[in-house]
Amino acid sequence: MTIATLVMGCGGGSDGNGGNSTAPQSPSLDARLYNGNYVSTCSAIPDGSNYETGNPLYAKLVFTVGLQSASSVASLSGRFDFYDDNACSGSALGTVTYNVGSSNLYLIAETAVAGGTGHKVILEFMPAGNTSYSAGPTADTVLLGNVLRLKIPRILATGFYTSDLWHLRGNELYDGDENAYDNDGFPVNLSSTVWANQVPSLPQAPAEPCVGAVTLGWSSASYSCHASSVPTASGRSIALTYAFGGVSGAATATCQNSSWTVQAGGTCNTTYVPVTCPAQSIDWTSGSNTCSGTVPLTGAGNTVSVTNTTPGLQGAQYMSCQNSGNWIPVVAGLCNTPPPPITDPVQLAQAKNCIACHAVTGTGYSASLPSFERIADRYRNNPPAAGVLESRVKSGSNSGFYGSFPMPANPQASDSDLAILIPWILSQPQ
Repeated sequence: MTIATLVMGCGGGSDGNGGNSTAPQSPSLDARLYNGNYVSTCSAIPDGSNYETGNPLYAKLVFTVGLQSASSVASLSGRFDFYDDNACSGSALGTVTYNVGSSNLYLIAETAVAGGTGHKVILEFMPAGNTSYSAGPTADTVLLGNVLRLKIPRILATGFYTSDLWHLRGNELYDGDENAYDNDGFPVNLSSTVWANQVPSLPQAPAEPCVGAVTLGWSSASYSCHASSVPTASGRSIALTYAFGGVSGAATATCQNSSWTVQAGGTCNTTYVPVTCPAQSIDWTSGSNTCSGTVPLTGAGNTVSVTNTTPGLQGAQYMSCQNSGNWIPVVAGLCNTPPPPITDPVQLAQAKNCIACHAVTGTGYSASLPSFERIADRYRNNPPAAGVLESRVKSGSNSGFYGSFPMPANPQASDSDLAILIPWILSQPQ
C-alpha cells in the first residue's frame, strides 16, 4: 500500500477529524508475530512538496512493533521521514514522529493469503506532542517545521488510522493490494511487492535543519567572499557563489545539526580586467575646419592630446578614455588654417625670440650675448662648416663661444626658419 493510498483511505486523527480507533480486539490473535523494526519503501506524498523549493515530496515510514506478552494489540512507534527525491536517499528533510502508547497495531482477523497466513490489521498513528506545523495553503495541508518547511497532508501531522492486510515472510513485510477491498474496508489480496523490510535497528532520526538568510563567508589569498544560505536539511550541502566589485568566488557549505560550516577549498579571486580604449582615428571640427588625428591604446581614466595630421590645417584635441571603454572629448578641439610662413628675417628673428638675447647691430647686450653684427664679423673671413651654426642655434651649446654663458636650445626654430636666419645673420655689414 502506498502512502498515497494510506492517506486517502485512512480515518482522521486527534484534531477532531476522527479521534482514536475503536478497533475490536481478538484475544486469540498474537501480534508478537510482527514484533520488530521496519523501514518501508519510498513513496510519493500526495499534495506534498518541499515548500522552500517546490520539489515533490516523498517519504519512508520507519516504525517499530513492540509487544511483551500475547495480545492482539501491539504498540507502534515510529515516524515518517520526508525527502525530495523519489529514492528517499541522503538526509531526510524533516520528520513526523508518532508516540509509543497512543499509536497501536490491532490484529482484527486471520486470513489465508498467497504464500501462507495474513492478518487484517488496523494501524493507529498519533503524533508526538512536539510536532511543529502551521496552516498550509489548503485546508487539507499543513506546513511542517519552522526552518525548512514541508507541505504535507494535514492528516499525517494530526494522526490517523487505516485498515490494511499484512503478511510477514522472513524479513519482508507485504501489505494489501489497493485494487480491491472487502465490505469492512480491508484489502482482499496482498501486494506482489514488498512494502517494508524488517531491520535490526531503525535509522537515526534527522537532525535539525539549518536556517536560510545566514551570511556565510570564506576567503582566499587577500580576497574575501560571502553569500547567503538557504534552508537546508542537516547532512546536506549547498553551493555558494559570489561576484561583486571585480572579485568572484565559489564555495560549499554543509549543514550539520542546525550549524553551517563552509568547507575548505573555496575560491575567491579578482576577476578585474583593465578597461582600455582602442587606438583609433578621430575627427574634430572647429568652425568650418575638420582636423584628424590618432589616439593610442589607452587605459581608462587617462587623457591624451591628439595633434592634427590633416595637411593644410593645425590643431589639437584632448580625449579622455572612459570606464566604458569609449573615447570622449574633454573640451572643444582647435582646428584652423595656419598663418603663412614668415619670410622676412627681421620679423622671423622676432617671432623666434632671437631678439630677446641678440641685438642686430652694435656689440650686443653683453659679452655672452653678442649682436648679429659681432657674429658676422667672427665668421666673415672664416665661414663655418655647413650646419654648424644651425645645430648650435637649434640644440644650444655646452660652453660659451662669447663669454661664459652657453647658448640655450631653440627647438621652436625649424630648418626652414634657420635657412632664412643664418644667411641673414652672417650677411650683417661691418
